[in-house]
Amino acid sequence: MPINLSSRILGKVGSFIGPKLDISKEAMQNIKIAMPEKNKKERKKIVKGMWENLGRVIGEYPHLQKLVIKE
Repeated sequence: MPINLSSRILGKVGSFIGPKLDISKEAMQNIKIAMPEKNKKERKKIVKGMWENLGRVIGEYPHLQKLVIKE
């Protein structure tokens, strides 16, 4: 699977599944403490983005050799 497709698909999977995991409650609480000015909707968006980014990283990991700059 091409790197861009792998990254995109796993990013979407992460953003769908991740916020449903119990650990996301802790992330929401930490964001609330660190950024009290953020409302619940904004905190949810941050957590969803966090999971999407993690999913993308996982999707890109098998392609790491292609991403490494060789000198």
